[in-house]
Amino acid sequence: MRPSVLPWLYWLRLRKWPVQEALAGIGIATGVALLFAVQVANSSVTTSVERTIDGITGSSQFALTARAASGFSQSVVRRVQAVDGVQAAAPVVIERASVAGPDGTATVELVGVTSEFAKLNGRLLRSFGGVYGLQFGAKALVMPEPVASQIGVAAGDRMTLQVFGRSVPVRVAASVGRHQVGPLADSPVIVGSLPYVQSITGLGDRVTHILVAPRAGEESAVHAALARIADDRFDVTPSDNEAELIRQAAGPTQQSTGLFAAISLVIGVLFAFNAMLLTVPERRRFISELRLLGFSRSQLSMMLVFDALVLGAVASLLGLVLGDQLSRHVFHAAPGYLAFAFPVGHERIVSFSNIAIAFAGGVGATLVATGRPLADVFSRRSLDTDYRATEEPSEGVPRTVRRWLLLAAAVLTAFAMTVFVVQPSWTIAGIAALGIALVLVLPSVLTGAVIVADRASYATRAGLLSVAASELRANATRATALAATGALAVFGSVAIEGAHQDLLRGLDRFGAAYVATADIWVSSGGDENALLTAPFAVPPSLQALGRSDAVASARMDRGGFVDVAGRRVWVIARGPSEPAPIPSAELVDGSLAGATLRLRDGGAAIASVGLASHLGVSVGGNLRLPTPSGTVPLQLAATTTNLGWSPGTLLLNGDDYRRLWRSDDVTAVEIDLNPGTSPAAGHRLVQSALGPGTALTVETSAQRLARIERLSRQGLDRLSQISRLILLAAAIAMAAAMSAAVWQQRRRLAVLRMHGFDPGQVWRVLLLQSALVLTVGAALGALFGLAGQLLATRWVTLTTGFPSHFSPAFALAGLTFAGVSLVALLAVTAPGFAASRVSPALSFQGD
Repeated sequence: MRPSVLPWLYWLRLRKWPVQEALAGIGIATGVALLFAVQVANSSVTTSVERTIDGITGSSQFALTARAASGFSQSVVRRVQAVDGVQAAAPVVIERASVAGPDGTATVELVGVTSEFAKLNGRLLRSFGGVYGLQFGAKALVMPEPVASQIGVAAGDRMTLQVFGRSVPVRVAASVGRHQVGPLADSPVIVGSLPYVQSITGLGDRVTHILVAPRAGEESAVHAALARIADDRFDVTPSDNEAELIRQAAGPTQQSTGLFAAISLVIGVLFAFNAMLLTVPERRRFISELRLLGFSRSQLSMMLVFDALVLGAVASLLGLVLGDQLSRHVFHAAPGYLAFAFPVGHERIVSFSNIAIAFAGGVGATLVATGRPLADVFSRRSLDTDYRATEEPSEGVPRTVRRWLLLAAAVLTAFAMTVFVVQPSWTIAGIAALGIALVLVLPSVLTGAVIVADRASYATRAGLLSVAASELRANATRATALAATGALAVFGSVAIEGAHQDLLRGLDRFGAAYVATADIWVSSGGDENALLTAPFAVPPSLQALGRSDAVASARMDRGGFVDVAGRRVWVIARGPSEPAPIPSAELVDGSLAGATLRLRDGGAAIASVGLASHLGVSVGGNLRLPTPSGTVPLQLAATTTNLGWSPGTLLLNGDDYRRLWRSDDVTAVEIDLNPGTSPAAGHRLVQSALGPGTALTVETSAQRLARIERLSRQGLDRLSQISRLILLAAAIAMAAAMSAAVWQQRRRLAVLRMHGFDPGQVWRVLLLQSALVLTVGAALGALFGLAGQLLATRWVTLTTGFPSHFSPAFALAGLTFAGVSLVALLAVTAPGFAASRVSPALSFQGD
């Protein structure tokens, strides 16, 4: 048989069974879309930051980095440039800021550079400089078109830049897009000359980074010289260290979403595999027909593989298109909370591996599903056995096999529980074991449900229920596959969303305790400074409020980010008079009263448990903290959860922070009101004292809590997105599968019509058997999903350090069970209604 004949044979089969092939293609496309969308969402965050950092650092290999936002003296640059072996050294200012225009605000990375920067050959200067408007003497900024469009400005316009509690009007020199600067246009980077950026930030002659390019072969000597210059007052790191920090910061969230994405990937492949299996009976009959016509085994094998490749390729391409839309409109590329500390862009990055893995998954599922027809090619059965069959020959799983499957399910469930108690780091394996156990249990549970339904039909004389049970026995394999699809969808959704809700409850509890210490909060900026890390000088008008009859007290908070052992750590430093410096509900190890006393006395720190473990320090030991004054030892008085910041947190005494960071600037002011003054009145009082042109934000504790809760949900909403996508994929896959199952039952339905059943009775039989399959699958999935939630929540708590607390999601399980069952049942209603009107004469026809 010539290869050119293969398309013709495929077309013959496609013309005969177009509906089954289309439905199988829909199921495969759904699974591929799920695979692709999850991969793109999980890979875009770190890659976008890496591209931005690469554009800034260019050919430099090392960076001297300040340990405080205030930077260090620019005079250090001359010492670095004088080091033997240094080819180029460029001073840079990089600061978090926000810009405002007529249409809104945006968080940006403000970068100030000099002509020395050009020697590093970084894409940032090559792109934003030259003809695109960056002039080293100009008092203007160059910005990407997406940011300019977001806030409503263009070249020559004025906008307001807010940084360090300062509000400065600046001019836009140019806005550049992808056709000019490539991928950097999607990075939230605004560029200006170093002197101008130093002026508008108030840094004077200080810089935050010095990028260094050593000559080839002299890297070690240059690094040693840089360490001597730094003298433990600032850090010497690889120039791309920021990219490594974002990978670490995104790690726990990526692990969390990766855990649940692994579930969704397995479910997606299963959807595609089940969809392919829908066409198996017709394929087997077609193979038997060709065998009768004299086709050889090798020719039939070639034809089956060709058919699978065509169906898999077309459906996978459709799935990639659908997945592309899902990744654009359903999944957010960047969790917003990472923008507190990193230049996270909104670029959606699709790699070749994303496409290849999703495409291969769809094609692979079709190839695996050809196993059954291939077995018929080499079968010794009579050639016309399958050709004359009116249904799928399989009558389900034999009783002995079901017993072995139950035993295997029990072993897997025991393994999952062992993971919960002994080794939480194996949670992915534990949840996978639960998912496999769920599928292994289904044949026995479904068989039992059919028996119960059959007996109930005799007891209640419900004849149609008995007929429905009989039809399920005749199609037990397909019924099990349908139930498994629904069960896994509910299992994955309950486990994911249940753990997500547990995490949000923990974060909300911390947020409520954190903001409850004051009636009014004053800070710099908006959402980009939700963690209160941007310093500002306290204005005299705010200091004068302490003499107001409405104000009981005002406390100065300090803090920021500091890089500790490869992690960007959130430092919270509240004054000695703070009533509750340690959130009691988040304490993991240590005495609350003792730790509070030591923190107020100074010289001590409270670390998140994950950070303490990473540093190898236990309660009572010394933690070495890098500061602008040098690395200092602090006694670890207690450990807490990570308070919602995955790289780790440190609680310090505010006076210690002011001394070690050598700055009187604060990051927040907490104001307590006297009795009789409402929060609204206090808010108006503070806002009036600051004046209308202030760059500071005034919030009541309720407003601040609402902001924290909104941002915490924004940062973790991908878990809900994955959960919803699983349910959406399940609804599509089950609708396709059940519609195909109805279509393939037409001759059996015709037999019922021949025996006197009217169309309404046949339709009710179809609905009854569908309802039975859905109920068994969804209920079992909900039960296993609660166990998966328990595993996932414990993993999140112990592995990532988030303040998560388990509470069984019974309501969620019930709603998911009901929703999946209802949607799938509604989906089968229309095709079932049409199939119930099949002509009785079809029972006498060959296929």
